[in-house]
Amino acid sequence: MPITPFHIIAGFAVKSIFYKHFSWSIFALTNIIIDVEVIYYIFSVGEASHKFFHTLIGSSIIALSCAIIGIPICERALKFWNNNLQNEKSLAKLKWLSTESDISVVSSFTGAFVGAYSHILLDSFMHFDVKPFEPFFSKTFVGIISIDSLHLSLVGLFIFGLIIYLFRKFK
Repeated sequence: MPITPFHIIAGFAVKSIFYKHFSWSIFALTNIIIDVEVIYYIFSVGEASHKFFHTLIGSSIIALSCAIIGIPICERALKFWNNNLQNEKSLAKLKWLSTESDISVVSSFTGAFVGAYSHILLDSFMHFDVKPFEPFFSKTFVGIISIDSLHLSLVGLFIFGLIIYLFRKFK
C-alpha cells in the first residue's frame, strides 16, 4: 500500500526523543513524496513499482528537496493546524495538540534524511523490487523480518513515542 501510515507513525518515536532537532512534518512529507513514484506506476502501468526514488541516491534527492522546500510548506500547515485548534469552534480539550510551528534547518534536514532512509529500509524488508544500493549492487532485505513483526514493531515505536510525548507535555 503506497503512503503507508506505518512509515509515518514510527517517526513519532524519533520526534519524541529528539523533539528540538527533528521535524516530524518534514519526515512525513518526505515519506509521502517518495511514494509518489509508486502511485505513478500504479496509474501508468497498473502495478506498484519501487524504482529510482527507493534507492539511496533517489531518496537522497527527495530528502534534500524536502529539507529545503518543506520548511515553508510544513510551517504553513502547522500554523493552520494550530489556528484550527485555537479557534472558538474547537474544543478546549484539543488545544494540547497544538505544536511548535517554526522548523529549524537542522530539524528539517534530520527529519528529511531520517524519513528517506528509514522509508527505503522499511520498504526493502517488504518489497522484492526495493534495492536500496542500486546501481552499485542489487541487495534486498525481504524475508529478514516478517511483515507482521515489522508492522508490530512500528506500532510499538509509535506507542513508545506517544508515552514520551505525553510525559513531556503533561509533566
